Amino acid sequence: MFSEHEEAVLCRVITLAQQWSGCNFTRYNSSTLRRRVERRMIDVRCQSVGDYLVFLENHPSEYRKLISAMTIKVSHFFRDPEVFTLIERLILPKIMERTTTSRRAAVRIWSSACASGEEAYSLAILIAELLDQQAAPHQEVTILATDLDCDSLAFAAEGIYHEESLRHVPESIRNRYFRQPDSLSCHYWQVTPELRRMVSFVSFDLTNPSRLSPPSGIFSEYDFILCRNMLIYCQHSLKVDILRRFYLCLCADGYLALGRSESLPQSYQGHFCPVDSRLKIYLKKEML
Repeated sequence: MFSEHEEAVLCRVITLAQQWSGCNFTRYNSSTLRRRVERRMIDVRCQSVGDYLVFLENHPSEYRKLISAMTIKVSHFFRDPEVFTLIERLILPKIMERTTTSRRAAVRIWSSACASGEEAYSLAILIAELLDQQAAPHQEVTILATDLDCDSLAFAAEGIYHEESLRHVPESIRNRYFRQPDSLSCHYWQVTPELRRMVSFVSFDLTNPSRLSPPSGIFSEYDFILCRNMLIYCQHSLKVDILRRFYLCLCADGYLALGRSESLPQSYQGHFCPVDSRLKIYLKKEML
């Protein structure tokens, strides 16, 4: 626990991080931010948050590392396989069918708080497999993956992952959608160029209430929005604000996926029907 003085210094650290990055961390849970700052303190061998503030002010390169630490990046391919099984067998086929019958130009999916891109590429794999099964190679699909950490986005765009991140990827899928770069050890795999072209990685701050959606998606509605394991770190008011924007961005009968440990606030339970309440996948309701 930090003392009252240390909490004040921590607030100064967070304020500097906000000024440097343009991101708003004030509506994140304070305990989450404290743990992330403490992690950086350990890495740079600072004994107190006061020492870390001095270090931050004297080492501008630390800002980028601090911002990276303050964002959520725990992921791997097909994280929570049961959720992806439901997406593969129910959600994506429904979306594809609806797109065909309504003659919409494209399937549009938004992977928000995408971290290093594993979720977005997992979706791309499922869609590529489905298009192959349906013999519909020309169906346009747009997967927008956003995060506020530019380092994570650059990592994701390159698409190189340690084999540990692929532990839930079947060998046949790995061999079809990944290659081993000659310049790296045999423990690393890179997403194929064809799959990388299906995903656009864009910097976007979900905590900014003045922005409805990323600029590249502002004029279109989404068939499916995923925001898994991010809302758990947010204060209630921020959760409600993010869900409000997701609701507005979804098309009629659009789907929303949250993390298993997350739930809809009471004020938004009437806006969505549960597709699977245990797996936290919902269908948008049209409000009268």
